[in-house]
Amino acid sequence: MAKNKRSYSSLSNTENDEVETETTSNSGVERERKYFSSTVNYLHKTIKIGSSLYGIYLLWILFHYFAAHLYIEYCVPKTWTGLIISPFLTGTPHCQGLRWMVYNGGNQINQMWITIGSWICIKLIF
Repeated sequence: MAKNKRSYSSLSNTENDEVETETTSNSGVERERKYFSSTVNYLHKTIKIGSSLYGIYLLWILFHYFAAHLYIEYCVPKTWTGLIISPFLTGTPHCQGLRWMVYNGGNQINQMWITIGSWICIKLIF
């Protein structure tokens, strides 16, 4: 029976070292989790505020840009036949919709600049 007895003292020291290492690494992991969590929360809040405040203007800028290019492509082609058929294409629903988006997109972008300029002036004065 003496041969089957094992000494667990060296094993317990190893376990203590592993527990200390796990505790040390767990505190590092906890710090990283907290940092990651706070970063994700900050990004989420920023995106939420940004989408509500600036998302609409960004959409109008994109609509205006793409509608202007699509209008030129589909409603006033750059060929001689495009010159001839453009009066007929102007009344089509897709051309009217694109023209509406270009017109209102331009107005919204102008209003955006007026709003930004007014906000800057208010911040400079007060």
